[in-house]
Amino acid sequence: MRETIRRYKPLDPGEVEAYRTEFGIADPLVARMLMRRQVHGEHGVRCFLKPDVEGFYDPYGLKDMDKAVERIEAAVGRKEKIVIYGDYDVDGITSTSLLFLFLRSKGARVDYYLPDRLEEGYGLHTEALERLRREGADLVVTVDTGITAFKEAEAAKSLGLDLVVTDHHECQDGLPEAVAVVNPKRPDCTYPFKELAGVGVAFKLVHALAIRWGGTEGIWKYLEIAAVGTVADVVPLVDENRIIVHVAFRTILDTWNPGLKALLEVSGAMDGRPTASMVGFRLGPRLNAAGRMGDAKRGVRLFLSEDMETAKPIAESLDEENRKRQQREMEILEEAVSLIEGDSGNRDRRILVVAQEGWHHGVIGIVASRITERYTKPCILLAVEEGRASGSARSVEGFSIFEALLSVKDLFDKFGGHEMAAGMSLEAGKVEDLRDRLNRYAKVHMTPEMLLPKIRVEETLALEAVDISLVERIQILEPFGPGNEEPAFEIQATVESAQLLGKDKTHLKLLLGDGGRVMEGLAFSKGEWLEEIGAHAPVSVVGNLSINQWRGTKKAQVLIRDLQHESGFQRELQAFARCLVEDPVRGAKLLLAKGRHLQKEDCVRMYRTLQTLDKKGVRRVALGKWMEHLELTGQEDLFKHLFCLAVFKELELVEFTLGEQAVEFAFGTIKKVELQHSKLYNIVHSRS
Repeated sequence: MRETIRRYKPLDPGEVEAYRTEFGIADPLVARMLMRRQVHGEHGVRCFLKPDVEGFYDPYGLKDMDKAVERIEAAVGRKEKIVIYGDYDVDGITSTSLLFLFLRSKGARVDYYLPDRLEEGYGLHTEALERLRREGADLVVTVDTGITAFKEAEAAKSLGLDLVVTDHHECQDGLPEAVAVVNPKRPDCTYPFKELAGVGVAFKLVHALAIRWGGTEGIWKYLEIAAVGTVADVVPLVDENRIIVHVAFRTILDTWNPGLKALLEVSGAMDGRPTASMVGFRLGPRLNAAGRMGDAKRGVRLFLSEDMETAKPIAESLDEENRKRQQREMEILEEAVSLIEGDSGNRDRRILVVAQEGWHHGVIGIVASRITERYTKPCILLAVEEGRASGSARSVEGFSIFEALLSVKDLFDKFGGHEMAAGMSLEAGKVEDLRDRLNRYAKVHMTPEMLLPKIRVEETLALEAVDISLVERIQILEPFGPGNEEPAFEIQATVESAQLLGKDKTHLKLLLGDGGRVMEGLAFSKGEWLEEIGAHAPVSVVGNLSINQWRGTKKAQVLIRDLQHESGFQRELQAFARCLVEDPVRGAKLLLAKGRHLQKEDCVRMYRTLQTLDKKGVRRVALGKWMEHLELTGQEDLFKHLFCLAVFKELELVEFTLGEQAVEFAFGTIKKVELQHSKLYNIVHSRS
């Protein structure tokens, strides 16, 4: 069982109470969850707890929106031909479909164009613009693309083709020359929310046009399509993105759009509640398969279908393409794993670089993600063809793969990306050099901690506290996704029984108990844990809480993401350390309940130990290492010495936080103090 770093974020009880009072939040758990997600201000809290269309910002707050609306309005009025130019991913498909449907409903002469992933690649292309102009286009409106299309914008101008750019990607130096450039990430754009997906920007254009044309009542149905692209593009599900998805999920299972309905049906998503996971794992991959494995225009044709007779065959073809994609993905994954594990040098390498001929360009990015998840190492997967290698990189938290690639940029024909993902192309003969140089870079810039899986723990719960009511309280914060991650809770329990599930016995079902109540826990693809779990073994699990419905009965369960064996002492120590941050008075009472009292000598020993560590540059100490640093012989003595940290903090001598199962400290003001001036010290000292 691999070590997993658990991350905690304790909160000050006083700050939680103030937050609840300010925003009128009755449930303290909900308040704490919002605080951990950095939700502030009346608008932010309202978007989370009561998201509705009234929360949308004025679309004319986007720079150049007025210019875009004026040009499109003129084109519609003059019956000019408008072409929507999109991207071949889900964001691009939904952006194109949404804007097309709206403009068609207003009587516009409108068509669309999506480039071929393999033949043309991403973005605007001069050849495509020339073809569109020959076919009578007067105005091209880009969606989810175009912000870096400087040469192509010049080409459009020379062709007499007007261009309106709408995009959400990062800007480079300058902007393309166009009638309008609508992008919340423009440096000169003061729009309050910068994280819209491409389809979100397209919807804001529809919103602005609807305002100009006299009414917004009929546009909210398009949020169902916008929600699919928003979730699939993995943008933060906060602010306007949260409104888009939350409002759409109210009606999506009874959608007005035949194409979306057909897609929901073939993906088996009509059962249960709509969730971001449903979109991300069922709808998104099928739409993406259109662009990855064939013609992305099928995705648009699906949404433009006017009846189920037209839509269903398209949805079924996408479902079949997705199965082909899954099969090809699995084949490449198996080949990549074989290459990785067949090279003994990879055991010591911090970055995995794997290249092979015959790999499908459309799926290697997905496989790179799976490799990174499997080995918790950055991975670069390259498809080799005719002496050239091109592919995708994925990274781990804390290590910028973009900066790493920048350090070897001389090897590439082209590359680009961001901290967690990138793409590149280079000569196949340079792959070995790439592998060696990147790993030399990683030895300097990557810490061992970066190579460990990490999980954020919302809170620690008693097993007896987990019930349907609790799960329903948590569900108030749905939809979960980036920026609003589904909360994972830590639960200490005893394994009452364990069994393997699934056709291949790859999943694990645990019955967890606490001496009274029992609860079911499921760990998908973790069947190997069974050999390490003994009967009645004390464990600490971290997982997401859900409601299991079976044959008319409902019960709470935990979907386990991490499991650690824990002695009672370890569990108690971690709980005590968190108590020192969240409620030190309660920590004092726990110390007294143990029959432990604080003496001046204990505080002196702890302070001198901190000074020694600080001189060595050590300011982060794992909980289990304090015994060694303090030279203690009894485990129980560790509790009172850790309590000294709370005393020192009260006296403004030391600041400390509980990090990843460790205490981080820093000295405050150097001054002489009297321990008796500490209320905490007096609580535990007065009875000694």
